[in-house]
Amino acid sequence: MSLDSRIHLIQKPNGGVSSARNIGIRQAKYDYVAFLDADDLWEPAYLEEQSKLIHDFPDASMWGCAWGVMTQHRKNPLERKVEKDFRGIIPDHWQRDLHLFWTGAVVVRKSVFEQIGYFDERIHYGEDMDMWYRIILNYPVAYNDNTLAWYCQDAENRAMDKEIPLDKHLPYYIEKYAVFRKDNKEFRRYFDRECLYRLYPYALKNRKDPDLQRILDQIDFSLQKASFRFRFWFPEIYNWYLKRKGFVSKVDFLLKTAKSQRRKAIAINIFIFSVLATWR
Repeated sequence: MSLDSRIHLIQKPNGGVSSARNIGIRQAKYDYVAFLDADDLWEPAYLEEQSKLIHDFPDASMWGCAWGVMTQHRKNPLERKVEKDFRGIIPDHWQRDLHLFWTGAVVVRKSVFEQIGYFDERIHYGEDMDMWYRIILNYPVAYNDNTLAWYCQDAENRAMDKEIPLDKHLPYYIEKYAVFRKDNKEFRRYFDRECLYRLYPYALKNRKDPDLQRILDQIDFSLQKASFRFRFWFPEIYNWYLKRKGFVSKVDFLLKTAKSQRRKAIAINIFIFSVLATWR
C-alpha cells in the first residue's frame, strides 16, 4: 500500500493534547493550521469552505464554522447566538456571550502562535478555550454559520469524563489574564462567569482550598448574578437546591394548575415532606 506523500506521521512520548498540537504546529510547513482529533469528523466540504472564508476575510487570524455533536452516529446541530447563516467577522464577542469556536472547527494563521504563544501545556481542561480567548483578544476572527464539523461524544478516553485536578484546569491560571481582565470589563464579566461555572465542583468538594480561594478572590462578583455568590458561600445548600429544582418546578406546576384548594394543599404537603426527608 502506497502512502500519501503529503501526510507526515510524527511520533512522540505521550504528553497530553496541548503538547501534541504544539509539535504539529511547529512542524507545519504552510501558513494555516487546522485541527482534527481522531474521533471527530469533518464534512467533505469543510476545508473548501474554510478556504473560502479565509479568502473572503483575509484580515482575520482565526476562521471558524458551526459544529455539532454526534452521539451513536446521530448528528445533532447546535444553536448559536448569531444570526442565521451569518458569515463574516464577529463583532462584540464578549458582549454577546458567544461560544462559537471549537478545536475541530477552526483554522488559525500559523504566525499567530509565534506571536501570542502556543497551547498552554500546563492546562489539561480548557486548554482550547485558553487559546481561543487569547486569539480573540488580539485579532479579528471570522465565523461561518454552516455546520461542517462534528464532536463525537461516544469516543472513549475523553478528558472531560475524568476528574481534573484544579491545577490542571484553566481557572487555576487566572493571573495570566490580569491585564485583559483589568482593561476589558466585558471580557472580565465573560471570563469570570466561565471560571465560576467550572469552579463550583471544587467548592462543593472543599470550599476552603487555598488555591480555590486565591482564584475566587480575583473574581469580580459585582458583574455576576447574585446566585453565583450564593453557590460559593453555601455550596452544599446550593447543591441541594439543584437536585430538587426539577421537583420544585413540578410542584409549582401543580399549584398553578390545581383547580381546587384541596389539590393545592396536597402539592404543598408533598413539597414539605420532600424537604423534611432530605434534611432528616
